[in-house]
Amino acid sequence: REPTVVQDYTTNADDLTTSLDKLEAGGGTALLDAIIEACTKNMKSAPGPGLPRRVLVVFSDGEDNLSKHSIEQTVEVALKTEVRIFVVSSNGYGQRSPGEDVLDRLVKETGGRLYSPLENLPSAAFATGYESKHQLYESQNSVFTPGTGEYTSELAVSMTKALESIGDELTHQYA
Repeated sequence: REPTVVQDYTTNADDLTTSLDKLEAGGGTALLDAIIEACTKNMKSAPGPGLPRRVLVVFSDGEDNLSKHSIEQTVEVALKTEVRIFVVSSNGYGQRSPGEDVLDRLVKETGGRLYSPLENLPSAAFATGYESKHQLYESQNSVFTPGTGEYTSELAVSMTKALESIGDELTHQYA
């Protein structure tokens, strides 16, 4: 409902994982307000040697129903604070939500990139109910066997690849 810092800057990956594990989705979303707050309060003082690269990684579906700021204001603040926005979209399964236009604009105008790890997961069709029950263990064409956790592992691998891609892109940047 309003921006909240759940983990300040850290080089400890375990701290980040613990903080992310505690997050729960629910309620309204003030995505644009959160981006503006991150840009103005956190990114200006980002630690690091020399001129730090300011990168904001957003996990979202792009839907916003509580922000007081517009997309135009959000992009303007990101550009003023020299923040590149990378988005890991929670949209997928062949569906396009209205929030994707917001996500597209954020990454295009700030020089970031949009990743959609939920697209094209082999077992996503079953997990979302788009396919018949015969995908579950009843035929030689099963997507996965019950109790294997295949969908969860596919999702984890896909998310990891998205985050690795962001890391690779930042590692290979030149000033």
